[in-house]
Amino acid sequence: MEHLLIPLLFLCCLALIGMLIWSWVSRAVAAATIHENEDTITGLHETAGERLEDLRILDTQVLALQAREAEHKKELLEVGRRADTHMAEWKTTEELRIRADAKKRSKAITHGLTQEHFAPFWITPELDPRDFRFVGDPIDYLVCVGSSAVSKGQQDEIAEVLLMDVKTGNAKLSKVQRRIRDAVKAGRVRFVVYNPDKEKEQEQNKEE
Repeated sequence: MEHLLIPLLFLCCLALIGMLIWSWVSRAVAAATIHENEDTITGLHETAGERLEDLRILDTQVLALQAREAEHKKELLEVGRRADTHMAEWKTTEELRIRADAKKRSKAITHGLTQEHFAPFWITPELDPRDFRFVGDPIDYLVCVGSSAVSKGQQDEIAEVLLMDVKTGNAKLSKVQRRIRDAVKAGRVRFVVYNPDKEKEQEQNKEE
């Protein structure tokens, strides 16, 4: 039995040494794993910190953009208010100008119409107001000088026939009036008699 004791003790020592080595290796592996996990956790913390900083920067930028947008809206509202104010002032000024211009034109038109209607009485004493016949458009008057005297038997012929237009201020002849003047100067004036009854009789005679 004694010769077996020594091998058993040897085996026990080997087993103990193996257990110690296994324990040491296990602890070393565990320590390495823990260290690696700590590095991973530290890296995650750093990444999370960086992401959090990025989020803070983005949040700051968003707030800055919102502030700029609010400022732009305020500026647009101010521009719109100024535009409305200028438009109201312009409308008031323009309305006053238009009214003044319309009043001035109305006075000028009234004055012109008055002058036109009373022209036969103030143009010249050489013309008899009874010889004037108001036409209105495109000329104001047809004046047959001496027509009233002929109708009364005071004379036997018309001295002349006038196409007269009355102008006031800086008024000028219209294009039609100028062409009428040119036609008179060129002698392109005729006296025409139209009798619709005779026209009908001629048409009836032609049909028969």
